[in-house]
Amino acid sequence: MQADTLPIPIIDLAPPLPRPPIQWRRASRVLRELLREPDATEKVFELIEAMGGRGDEQTVQNFVRQPEGRRLLAEKPSLLAHLADREALAALPAGSFGRAYVAFSLENGFAVDGILDAKARGADLDAGVDPDRRWFWERLNLAHDLWHVLTGYGTDPAGEVALLSFSRAQGVANRTLQLLQLASLFEGLRSGGPPFVRFVREARRRGLQAAPLLVQRYEELLPLPLEEVRRTLSIRPLAEAHPAGVFRADGALRRLDRLAA
Repeated sequence: MQADTLPIPIIDLAPPLPRPPIQWRRASRVLRELLREPDATEKVFELIEAMGGRGDEQTVQNFVRQPEGRRLLAEKPSLLAHLADREALAALPAGSFGRAYVAFSLENGFAVDGILDAKARGADLDAGVDPDRRWFWERLNLAHDLWHVLTGYGTDPAGEVALLSFSRAQGVANRTLQLLQLASLFEGLRSGGPPFVRFVREARRRGLQAAPLLVQRYEELLPLPLEEVRRTLSIRPLAEAHPAGVFRADGALRRLDRLAA
């Protein structure tokens, strides 16, 4: 049966936990540390905790509002199990989404559960969280690196800011991401000027034009050709979305590299 013909489950989510108060002094300190050390992923989760923790409920509601989101939540497939099987992914055809993910992970030295480990080191955000939301946040955290592969944005500061803008356009909305985006835009504007702001706006437009990535069955997409997956999900090619080029950075945001046609 096609996914759109399957029954739509009724999901009865538990009430969300009360949101703790914002720790502004701590948040300010962690944000400064994160801007100095953009690779310190655990500080992102510490910042989330300082800003009230656990992730934004609106993102969860965006997910369960969609029929495929409810189907996924009812089934709870383990994306971690699929991504952790590097041998199976490496055996996929050349040019596949799964092979591209393995190459991306090896190139950046990422463990499949690296982002989850960083989350555990940064803050205890799952304490008391119900199983539905716990599954959802784990899946979304793991999807972050898959979105890097799909969009082509790098893991340097400029690429992370672009993916952040893309993700917010996709409905991943919380005040921590808003704060990070504003701070990153300020930093990028100082070094990259108006072209950097245009680059980030183009990333947002690209996210608005793409299919809803929150509800995709990545387990079924991994064996497919990467370019086919991008077309299916309406993710515009980099050269088309950023006709002037994309920012590449090693530490600071300095130059705008031209893209090949």
